Amino acid sequence: MSNRERAKAAPDIPTVVEAGAPALLFDGLVGLYGPPGMPQAVRERIAADIRDIASDPVIVSRMTATGQALTPGTPVEMAASIEEQRKGLVATAQILGVKPAQ
Repeated sequence: MSNRERAKAAPDIPTVVEAGAPALLFDGLVGLYGPPGMPQAVRERIAADIRDIASDPVIVSRMTATGQALTPGTPVEMAASIEEQRKGLVATAQILGVKPAQ
């Protein structure tokens, strides 16, 4: 598992950090994206609706059964997660000598 936490559907499989390869940590991010300039109030309302849905036990059990980890949050938290992973990928690319496409 490249995520921070073990999958509930496969609790015996260690994460990459537990396996000794913390540089391979890469959470799968799934989110909804809207057009640039979407009002913050609309973003917050959509996020609140998703948090409500993600607390439904039926939804949780179905998602968990497929190996999904539900961690609904706010638009600010999603942006921070994207930026954190972007920085990690940039650092990895630099180590590997990967250059931007021209």
